[in-house]
Amino acid sequence: MAKYCYKCGAEIKDTAKFCPACGANVAQAAAAAPIPKGASTSSAYTEDRTLEEMFLKKDGRLNRLRYLKRMLAVFGARLATIVILWIILSDSWGNVSAGVEGLITIASLAYVYPEYCLTLRRLKDLNIKDLKMALWFVGIEAMSIIAGTMTVSRRSERKMMFLGIAAIIMFIYMVVKQGTKGTNQYGPDPLGLS
Repeated sequence: MAKYCYKCGAEIKDTAKFCPACGANVAQAAAAAPIPKGASTSSAYTEDRTLEEMFLKKDGRLNRLRYLKRMLAVFGARLATIVILWIILSDSWGNVSAGVEGLITIASLAYVYPEYCLTLRRLKDLNIKDLKMALWFVGIEAMSIIAGTMTVSRRSERKMMFLGIAAIIMFIYMVVKQGTKGTNQYGPDPLGLS
């Protein structure tokens, strides 16, 4: 089984005392590092069982099919929430007040956190070092939700459209790109490959 440097994430040999990439003392760190409470000492992937583990967990990896299904579930839940609030709180003509629009926006923003967790885990499966991409992805989502309720200039509208297209391209990339085979620095393979 491959080992990874605790400092830079580079793959190291099992017998190595120092990381070949950054020089960190991995032998000393491994001996001194306690196992976190609740952490699995097994190298096998454990399936998410609860809704919290499926949508709100940030550690571990998530393969592309599970990522796609869970992102579609989050999108469906957001859409259902918007429709239900709109039906319940609109007048007989289907119009809503500014306060109701604000409530719908806040309810929509609640779904950004599960998207962040799912995207973060997917990036970990792809073994991407810069996990800030997950913040960028959901930041665009949050901005588009907020901008949908505001009157914006044509220039701002074009910028949001460009960012939205970039987010769609990133989403497609994460759905299409195959994850790292075997264990990587973020944990065991979600497909159970070793």
